Amino acid sequence: MPNLYQKYRPLIFDDVQGHSVICKEFKKRSIEDDFPQSIYLTGYTGVGKTTLQRIVARCILCKNKDDQGNPCNKCEICQTVIHEQPSRFYYEYDCTHINIEDVRIIKEKVDTKVLAQTNRKVFVFDELQQLYGNAKARKGFLKILEKPSSNTFFILGSMDDSKVDNALKDRATTYKLRDIPFKDVAFYLKAVCEKEGIDIINSAEKIETIMTIAQSCLGSLRNAIATLERCIYSELWTTEALKKELAILSKQSMKNYVNALLTGDVEQFHEMLQDIDNKFIEELRLYLNLLFKKKIGLKLNRWSLSRINGIKEVDVQVIQNSLDKLFSLLHYPYVSQTLFEFVVINILADNKEYHRKKNGN
Repeated sequence: MPNLYQKYRPLIFDDVQGHSVICKEFKKRSIEDDFPQSIYLTGYTGVGKTTLQRIVARCILCKNKDDQGNPCNKCEICQTVIHEQPSRFYYEYDCTHINIEDVRIIKEKVDTKVLAQTNRKVFVFDELQQLYGNAKARKGFLKILEKPSSNTFFILGSMDDSKVDNALKDRATTYKLRDIPFKDVAFYLKAVCEKEGIDIINSAEKIETIMTIAQSCLGSLRNAIATLERCIYSELWTTEALKKELAILSKQSMKNYVNALLTGDVEQFHEMLQDIDNKFIEELRLYLNLLFKKKIGLKLNRWSLSRINGIKEVDVQVIQNSLDKLFSLLHYPYVSQTLFEFVVINILADNKEYHRKKNGN
């Protein structure tokens, strides 16, 4: 049985969440049958890269599209892509496992004439950043993109744009997928619950749970749906249950953390240490980054302002110092729970000392 993310993966552009401008362009390109031969999608994990890759691939291959440019999703070609079945016109690769010999095989497939229901071929390459440390494979892959035939299309994807060779990006039309807005995530989670026969409207606890999941997923729809699935099967429909079982914190809980951290309130923070993990660190970075932007005068949208509304005013130096220490974790290939706690406690101690000196105590 497919998980909820697979079960409700959008099959047409209108059902894709959070990328309306890009989807509008893709629909027009589909209607006019004018897709670039190389498309590069970049964005954080879970924001819809794979979903868009497969919809675009079907739009390129399907011969029965509707007048809105959507693939029919019923023909043999569409079904092959949807179910990831082997074919001679659609190929998916994870660049994590590609070596120079694989690149040679791929080149042969690119050069081979299509003998199938369609006269086109689509090659999808995900995790493109994994070619960063493989110079031979990267060079061979670049040669493939340099001389594509008119009936061959490449759809590339990466969650770390900084590690993708500029020479590769220069040969493709780039689309940057932003994190899914909170409202879009909440709306989608509500829709999934309704499809699963779960009454959300008449339960304040379930509504609060949906909102907490949407707020804590960091813009990743896949992460949000995976968390919702845990809630459904384990019947975790309170914020206390989310905190205890899944280490997910409500927006107010995160504000309490941030206030305690920035003001050096050791007593309040003492009971919070058990909740520190990778997800917590990422969310903490988000809050501190928003606070820093506001402090230096950058405009924030209403959603961003709502995240930090109620957080105590502190000097910009305190925020910057806290951010610097959190970002120092990025230098480590592996970050243990102990290291998480050490850095956070170090920030707490620094901020406590800063306020002590400032207040003349």
